[in-house]
Amino acid sequence: MMMKTKYTYCLLAFGFCCLTRGFLVDHHGSASRHSFFILPSRQRRDNPTTTVGLVINNDIVTSRTTKESIHKKLALRRSLVEVIEKQIGSISGGDWKRLHGYLYRWSRSENNKTLSVKQVIRVLDFLSDNFDASLVRHIIQSNPRIFRRSVSTQLEPTLAFLKNLYSTQLLNHALRCKPELLLTRGIGYTSSDDLELMQVFLSYELQLSQEQIQKLKNTTASFLFQVPMHRVLPTVAYFRDLISEGSLGQSLDHTKAEALVQKTLKGLILKNPYLFQLSLDANIKPRIEYLRDRCQLGPIEVAHLLQSSSAPSILTLSIQENLGPTLRYLENVLLANESNNKLTTNYTYLKSCILAHPQILGLSLKNLRAKVAYLNAIGAHQDDNQCEISPSLSARVLKRAPPVFSLSLETNIIPTVEFLARIWGAESDLPKTDLLGRGQDPSVEYAQPSASTSSWIRTKESLPTLIGEYPNILTLSLQHNIVPTVSFFNKTGYIFLNSDWRPVSGKQTRLLRGRYIASSLHQRLLPRWHYIQERNRGGGEKNQLDRLSLHVLASSTDQAFCKQMRIEHEDYVRYKKDAIPRLKFNSELESWLGFGGYKSPALKT
Repeated sequence: MMMKTKYTYCLLAFGFCCLTRGFLVDHHGSASRHSFFILPSRQRRDNPTTTVGLVINNDIVTSRTTKESIHKKLALRRSLVEVIEKQIGSISGGDWKRLHGYLYRWSRSENNKTLSVKQVIRVLDFLSDNFDASLVRHIIQSNPRIFRRSVSTQLEPTLAFLKNLYSTQLLNHALRCKPELLLTRGIGYTSSDDLELMQVFLSYELQLSQEQIQKLKNTTASFLFQVPMHRVLPTVAYFRDLISEGSLGQSLDHTKAEALVQKTLKGLILKNPYLFQLSLDANIKPRIEYLRDRCQLGPIEVAHLLQSSSAPSILTLSIQENLGPTLRYLENVLLANESNNKLTTNYTYLKSCILAHPQILGLSLKNLRAKVAYLNAIGAHQDDNQCEISPSLSARVLKRAPPVFSLSLETNIIPTVEFLARIWGAESDLPKTDLLGRGQDPSVEYAQPSASTSSWIRTKESLPTLIGEYPNILTLSLQHNIVPTVSFFNKTGYIFLNSDWRPVSGKQTRLLRGRYIASSLHQRLLPRWHYIQERNRGGGEKNQLDRLSLHVLASSTDQAFCKQMRIEHEDYVRYKKDAIPRLKFNSELESWLGFGGYKSPALKT
């Protein structure tokens, strides 16, 4: 009985405190969440109509004050809309939903007191003074919260810092892509010292010239000046130690070794400054150590790898889910038809492939498998029971031209292979399906080998052999390199193709190998052919064009060409220097060559 009485007195005392002091309690007993309250008696006497209210996040909002505040903010919101429209034009329509939503949320909140007509006018004036009208509208559409930023202490210092990093044109482009750059916090207060420190470091430690530093600041690499020095210094030290290790392995003296280190470091920061954004311990170290061990890369080879444009993305890939499976798959492709020792092959072919084209490590396994399957299907002999697919073509392409694997299968590789098969008379070697879910186009009449047209290809060299002989042919642009060059050889009588780009029946033709097609049309073929043609017209030695073999025209050096054709090398060099611009830009060039359009069946829709 005594305990029950004491408990009752405690409850009464607690209630009295609530009435006299306005103590706030919610239904969970917490005084810091949404709570109802009763004003103390003294405040009830002063405000007899406002005795019950609500606490929202520790802010007292009474029924009367809430209603009055909302009405005032709604009126102010209308005023803000009028001010904005007066300065930048209409803000109606779907593009302005973010701005209207922002103003609505502000008008319903009690915390945001910084938005006023004067504040909005100051921000609008700031934007209008520094950017064109379309960019101003874009910035406001994307980031209406810019109206809450102080012009003098936030926006102006930030813009000054960005102008120090970017050229005017590049800054406008960057803001169109990413308007929130203007809202970066703290950039105007502390970054000027960091900027100066980074400039000193690049100049004295890495020996970059002022022109090189300015070039970094005027390009997208300007982010480098925002990376904290405590993050840059360990990365530079790690790279320095790595390259120094490589210079010791070359038995260089101290002066030459230091020069090599400085040169390589300078190349790293100029060619690939994005590396210095990465975490040394989380990204750079573990992946470099893995690649060194897995591919037997030396320090200088690692430095070469780091200068690749794809190095930052490679150093962020998962070892277990990306790098490891990709390297194993590349090994399997390279070793598929090798009889040599596997360890030797691994450390030879895999290393050369990675160093020649580091970007291949960033390709997905699905991407690689599709291209390997297509290349292996070229020239596969099919019968009713099985399809024997030789993997040698994919392995040869991977060894000698790994950049091919970074090209699009559908828009680059397949159209080029189909065109080459057509001019070589080897369309029967094309895959019956292109492994993209499509078969050969039934509306296209694919040429079949015959004794009168292309038997020389069928009996001597197949399509996989011709491509594998010079796989870099697949990296050339079909429309801008291969087709114009083939058209040149056709017009000058080295080969005979009909309007469908197929060998003409009954004509004796030469085998136009891939390395001949890869010859520069404007730097080699046209100057040589025109020089000999003009000599014949000018009364020089007759029939020199008959002696100009395909190999001499397309593959020999200038010295060998002149020696073979019995002409003065200096005279030809002078002619070439004067003729190349004329041949390249002459308006009659296209009509003389008669370039025809070519559209691969793979590109038909």
